[in-house]
Parts: sequence; structure tokens; C-alpha cells
Amino acid sequence: MTAPIGFVGAGVMGSHIVRRLLGAGIDVLVFARSPEKAADLIAAGAECTADLREVGERCDIVLGCLLDDPAVDSVYLGAPGSRSEIGNTADAAGGPAKPFALVSNGRSGQVFIEHGTFSPGLARRIARVAADRGARFIDAPVTGGPEGAADGTLVIMAGAGVAGAGVASAGVAGAAEAGAGVAAAAGASAAEAAPTTSALSQHVLDLFAVYSRETHVTGQVGTGAELKLVNQLLVSVHMAAAAEAAALLRASGVDAAVATAVLGAGWAASTMLTRELPLALRGDFANRGASIGGLIHVQTMIAAAFADAGVSARLLPTTVALFADATQAGLGDSDPAALIELYRADASAGAAATASAAEATGARGEAAAKPRAEAETSATPAGVRP
Repeated sequence: MTAPIGFVGAGVMGSHIVRRLLGAGIDVLVFARSPEKAADLIAAGAECTADLREVGERCDIVLGCLLDDPAVDSVYLGAPGSRSEIGNTADAAGGPAKPFALVSNGRSGQVFIEHGTFSPGLARRIARVAADRGARFIDAPVTGGPEGAADGTLVIMAGAGVAGAGVASAGVAGAAEAGAGVAAAAGASAAEAAPTTSALSQHVLDLFAVYSRETHVTGQVGTGAELKLVNQLLVSVHMAAAAEAAALLRASGVDAAVATAVLGAGWAASTMLTRELPLALRGDFANRGASIGGLIHVQTMIAAAFADAGVSARLLPTTVALFADATQAGLGDSDPAALIELYRADASAGAAATASAAEATGARGEAAAKPRAEAETSATPAGVRP
């Protein structure tokens, strides 16, 4: 009998991925501490278990889309933390719960793939433990949001432990055939040696084809997580910029539809502007799977990445402050379009801010002009007028 694909972390993003796998004819075993929360997936054909050990024992390939570092650490390594109970399971005699973790108990040939956003250092640590047991761990964060997961158009950045980098396009067409290939790979005997990197990469890419349009192999383990932090830096900054732009547009007389069309057609365009600007302008702040509060822990990881790299961030602190202010204002569960609520169309305050900015700009311009003029004079050959 073919082994099912295991899945941990079937939240907003993960549940969409599971549905696409099921739609491609792939058997999926979902881990859920509260089976009732997975009722929709069960109705769609998924198996469900509250026992993480069952996932580890039955599945040769396990996918994850977990929330954060504590959850990833707990599920794969069993490390204590705020979510350490996620991997606990009662013993056969009904005694007290004992921790179980997937990679710490992995076996030769098993493959673990995590799609969530988590620390690069944690990815490398998990990969080392997996390698010691003859298994493989791949950090493969995704971008595209819940909409991309539902449509099968996610873009995956995989730290697959491959020297160099590459890209593979994988459309939804042929997903059923891809699913069959993955099922065959998952059904391989656990006694066999771990597959070669090239063979493993193809198996993984076949699986990714079911719910993504493109996969980029970013390099060694951890590089996928590193790239995702850069991705989330841009997402956060672009969301903040979209909110500020929306606030200015709201105070102007420009038609919202015209503004949206023009800004989306030129250099100002970005995915976040396209997504957030219309929502902000019409005051639609419903949580669609991405929230203001949900991005704060990611921004903390981004700040740590800057510190580790020895790079001084300039935009990030302002963006972090904006998100923190929004959370304190009770907007943490809202879509980031709600950042516009922090802005007030106070004419006097706006005029004062404009005057202050103009004055500061003028002062900076005068200060910069003097040394520039001196430099130009000194660089001019004798007898030649500058």
C-alpha cells in the first residue's frame, strides 16, 4: 500500500496545500491536535491523526507549514518551548504524555520539507539532526499568500542542500501525473539508501508542482529561509508604503479607481500595492490569512538577520514601529490594509509636517551644496571657469 504524504501545520496556508494534494489524487495524513479543526479536510478526503508519532511512522515524505520557530523546533526536534506540547502523545499504557518529534525520530530515506517562515539557523540545525539519522530536511518557504496556495501558484524557495542554484517551472497542468510520481517515491522501502540529491530533487519538484508554479533552488540548507526573510522585509515595507499612499490619496480628490490603475501600471507598482491599496481605500480590513500582528514575529527575525549580517537597517525600524502602533491600537487581527487607520487627515498637522519637511530638506540642500561647490572649484583646471 502506498504511504500517504504527511502534513503538519494545516492552517490557512497549509489547508489550501492539502486540498490541492488531495485534488491531485494524493493520499494525505494530516496531523491535528484537534481533529474537529480539520473537519473540512477530512470531508475532502484527508486522513487525520492527533498522534504525531503516527505521521512519523507511516509517512516517508512529510510536509509542514508551521507558524514560527517554537512550533518548527517542537515538531521536528522536540525542543521545549511555548508550543512544545504540539508533539506530545500518550503512551500505549495510557500514561503521561511523552514528547515525540519527527526529525529526532526520523529514519533513513525520510524527507521533511517545511514551508513556513522560520530562522535559517534553525533550518540548519534540523538538517544536521536529519542527516545523522539518514533522513533529509529541506527549508522551502513559499510566497504568494493564501490566494497562491489555493490557486496552485505559489513560488517556492528551497534550501535543498545543492551547490549552486536553479529554477524549475511547474504548472498545475499534469499535477495528477506529478502526484503519481511522488506517491511512488513515498512508497519506496525505508530500508533503501537515501536517494541521491538529483533524484530527491526531482521527487520533491514533482510534489511541489501540485501547488506551485515555480520552484527556485536557493543553495544549501538555510538559504531558502534567508531569502524568505528578505521577501518578508519587502512585503512589510511595501505594506507600510501602500498604507501611507492610501492615506494621502484618501485626503486628496483623486478618484480611487484611477489612482489604483495608474499606480499599478508604472514604477510604483508592487504586488502589495495592488493587494492593499484598494482594501485600504474602501476600508476593508477583514483578515484574509495575513494580519498585522502575524507579521510582527517575522519582522523580529528580519531584524535579527540584519544584526547577524552587520548591516544597519533604515526602513525596517520605521516599519516595525508602524505595525507595533497598529497592534496597540487593536488592529493586530486585521489585514495590513488597516495600517491606514493610523493616519489622520488633520489639515493643520499635515501643513505643519509639510513645512517641517520642506525646511529640513532646504537645510540639508544648503549644507550639501557648500562642500559640493568647493569640490567642483578645486577640481577645475586653472584658467577654466566652472
